[in-house]
Amino acid sequence: MPYTTLRRLEAILKEEGLEQNELVRSALTLAQRVHAQQKRDGGQGYLEEHVYWVTAQVIEYCRAMGRRATPELVAAALLHNVLEDDRSIPREQFRQTFGEDVYRTVRPLAKPELESFAGRTEEEKSDALNARYFKGLENAPDEAKSSKTG
Repeated sequence: MPYTTLRRLEAILKEEGLEQNELVRSALTLAQRVHAQQKRDGGQGYLEEHVYWVTAQVIEYCRAMGRRATPELVAAALLHNVLEDDRSIPREQFRQTFGEDVYRTVRPLAKPELESFAGRTEEEKSDALNARYFKGLENAPDEAKSSKTG
């Protein structure tokens, strides 16, 4: 399974000159607050097995493409599931805190709540949710598509 420790992610951020970037540090802090208690199906920490790993993969992808990851892209990678997993965060506050670019990248990645979809069974509701979610991803910025790895 993919896995990236906080220590490894911080080393990657340092290599990129982003370890002290205020936007990246704020995003890391919020991601840690929201996901600290989450576990993956196998029992591994969600941060290490998903959030940090996705962020490292986004940075590596930028390197492979011959460019540097921007603070906005790294912040979006760290935050890509925050709006979905903590619905108490006001979207306007998120937008003001992290900026329009990060918000535009993260917003399409937040699946709506299952209960808001029509269907007689959970499976029908889930099918409707996923259809709308993937349709939204088709129109999302490329940065959002690269952040949804894993």
